[in-house]
Amino acid sequence: MALECGGERATGVGVPGPPQVPYKRSRLRRRTCPRIGDNTTMPGALLLAALSLLPQEVLASTRFEPATAPAGSVAELRVRLDIQPGWHVYHPAQDPGAPGAPVSVQVEGEGFKAVGPLRCLQEPRVKEEDLGGQLVRLLELPGTPEFVLPVWVEGLPGRAAATVKVGFSACDASRCLPPQTLNLSAELDRLPSAPGAAMPGGFGTRGEVQWSASIEPLEPKSGEQALLRLRAEVEPGWHLYHPLMSPDLGVPVQVTSVKGAMRPIPATLLSTRGAVELHEENLIPGKTSFLLWLGGNVEFTLPVLVDGEPGVSNAELGVRWQTCTESLCNPSQLTTLSLPVTIRHGGARLPEPAPVAVSPESPPESPAPPSPEPEPADGAGSPAAAPPASERSAAELALGQGFLAFLAAAVLAALFSLATPCVFPMIPITVSFFTKRSEAGKGQPLPNALAYGAGIVLTFVGLGLGITALYGAGGINSLASNPFLNLALAALFVVFALSLLGLYDINPPRWLQARLSAATARGQARAGYGPVMLMAVAFSVTAFTCTVAFVGGLLALAANGAWFYAFAGMTVYALVFAAPFVVLALFPSALAKLPRAGGWMEDVKVAMGFLELIFALKFFSNADFVWDLQILTRPVVIALTAIPIVMWASCLFRVFRTPHQFEHEKPGPGRVALGALALAAGAYVLNGLRGATYHGPLEGYFPPPSYGVTLPAGAGDDPVHVGESVKLGPANLRWFESYPEAFQRAADLRKPLFLDFTGVTCINCRRMENNIFPHDQVRPLLQQYVRAELWVDKPPYGDWNKQYQIERFHSPQQPQYVILDPRTDRVVEMVDGYRPDAAGFAAFLQRGLDALR
Repeated sequence: MALECGGERATGVGVPGPPQVPYKRSRLRRRTCPRIGDNTTMPGALLLAALSLLPQEVLASTRFEPATAPAGSVAELRVRLDIQPGWHVYHPAQDPGAPGAPVSVQVEGEGFKAVGPLRCLQEPRVKEEDLGGQLVRLLELPGTPEFVLPVWVEGLPGRAAATVKVGFSACDASRCLPPQTLNLSAELDRLPSAPGAAMPGGFGTRGEVQWSASIEPLEPKSGEQALLRLRAEVEPGWHLYHPLMSPDLGVPVQVTSVKGAMRPIPATLLSTRGAVELHEENLIPGKTSFLLWLGGNVEFTLPVLVDGEPGVSNAELGVRWQTCTESLCNPSQLTTLSLPVTIRHGGARLPEPAPVAVSPESPPESPAPPSPEPEPADGAGSPAAAPPASERSAAELALGQGFLAFLAAAVLAALFSLATPCVFPMIPITVSFFTKRSEAGKGQPLPNALAYGAGIVLTFVGLGLGITALYGAGGINSLASNPFLNLALAALFVVFALSLLGLYDINPPRWLQARLSAATARGQARAGYGPVMLMAVAFSVTAFTCTVAFVGGLLALAANGAWFYAFAGMTVYALVFAAPFVVLALFPSALAKLPRAGGWMEDVKVAMGFLELIFALKFFSNADFVWDLQILTRPVVIALTAIPIVMWASCLFRVFRTPHQFEHEKPGPGRVALGALALAAGAYVLNGLRGATYHGPLEGYFPPPSYGVTLPAGAGDDPVHVGESVKLGPANLRWFESYPEAFQRAADLRKPLFLDFTGVTCINCRRMENNIFPHDQVRPLLQQYVRAELWVDKPPYGDWNKQYQIERFHSPQQPQYVILDPRTDRVVEMVDGYRPDAAGFAAFLQRGLDALR
């Protein structure tokens, strides 16, 4: 006997329904139906019967497809929801932290096992809502969405029922019901197992991988570097995942431990020569995910250090892996391999090292693209475990010359950084800030200046090492290109600019002024250093965007464990960098003593105000570029930049005046001459609207000419660069933005691959791409390469590119240019930084072509 509920039999978990019904159906109700054995009173039963007559928002049904399947095979469990009009549920890819529980499906029962992700066959309706000041993306599913879950079937022949638990939240435009879990039953006719079938995950032959290992050279010396080779034979129809694929999408091949006669080398990569199949999937709506398949016979290589006494020793390594087909995946497995190693005489026994993780169980969140292993170089067994000089950062090369040479390089790098455009906006801000403090009598000039310098040094060192500790060496790029930070800096410059132009004065609240005045009266001068330190922090964050070239290398040293050298280098760098601004902080005291006749100081403030507006536009442009809004394109930024310059000239000509400028009947000869220069500068800027490029740092201020320009339809005269990630880029050429796609294309065509590591906020990158790449000596050579423009701080490929550059080339700096042989992934040529000599860069490209002929 069973209790009928709403005209339908309510069955308990795991109890099959009538055999003649191919699938069971369940309704969402506000209460569950009672079962036999429940202590349910008659009034309670009547109440439940009344509730069953209320409208039912969601109906659920399940079935297996096909309805019959042999044991040892995969069947699709299909779940369909029938949702009343005006109601919806949420897509399985919905953020669990957002309102509303996403749809989930679990299968239970003897002989049934889910072996793949839950897929929804219906595209969601994407909505964005502001919930308490936070923008949340909601993925709504109205109507009749259907879901598919791959299920492994095993057991004895006969009819079997699986328990299916379907969880969801039902919502309408104004409310959401509490999360519900429906218990349903799906039935399947199980046939005898197919020959050779077995449960996935290593319990039989389905999806198995045969592993073997060897070492080169065959008889290495103790203390030398050797190459560990792992070979995998993957069952046809199955695939492994590339070591550098995102762990969020599957379990990539990882070497988890190296013991015995071998030791791991820090910061080395497990690489492969296997043919990589790139699959782009929209596993999360609105976001492209990249799956990297390795099938057939695959070879992996990993540099290791040989350690042990002469004779035959045993090495042991652990390999974690997962096999999948297009529709299902096995659980990940950990395989332990044992390898005898014959160690020759002549090597030195290595000292005991600190523990080093070869390949962590949870790889970095930002994966790097695949990189097939290069051919072993001559002398692979040499003691040098460090990467070759061609793949080392500037900081590492300087450190290799000795500690004093390393510090000298930090001093020179700081001096070069002072000439970068990111520093320019802080000069007028520093002068105006300390001018006002001097006029208001807030503190003594020397203590103010020293506090400012100390704030810059502490912020540089703390911010640099802190970001590295939290986010790795590439964190500086993420900070510099963060659109919200750029918008905040732009707003800060606008506020300062309007204050300098006389629209208002920036003053603290009266209660704060009163407290500071009282503190000053009591002789507590140090209480006024808070604003000075705050200004130092603002300066350091702003200037950070132009210091990646050397600071990035220092942070890479810290990320690899050389914290003392990174700290020493950062401190020396920051001291030299802060020195000129300490002098500027002292300068306003001298300005205050100069005669004010002619109002020249007010003219200086006006000039600084317009300059601040120009640099605010640069930060607005950075945010627009990262989000790819294509609003502040190059012509727009050029026009908007010329407006403040022309307005400044008008102020000098006294066509109009700012509120705090002195009245003059006519401008003097000095102002007329300066106004003429301003007009000439404005005309020079506007010349860019005709397609002209600029000389010096000014070119790096503007967005690339290709930004916002639509790629012409068809391959045209460039059949090489064809793909989903191809866009119009520097030198008006087509460029891949996806490294895997570019590498695969270069390998297929056997053409050299040119990599341009670039960044949104990289001034020198724009100078190279807009001045050097289009040069008559350079552009024809670039056309002979497969080209990849790899943005390290711009979606959707930025995280991949950033991680790949750091791990492969040991540097997070931009620009960086690499020529690769796609047949072996060997680095043919590599240069870092801005190269203003077009002939020299052309020679670099020609050497790469000659080496691959």
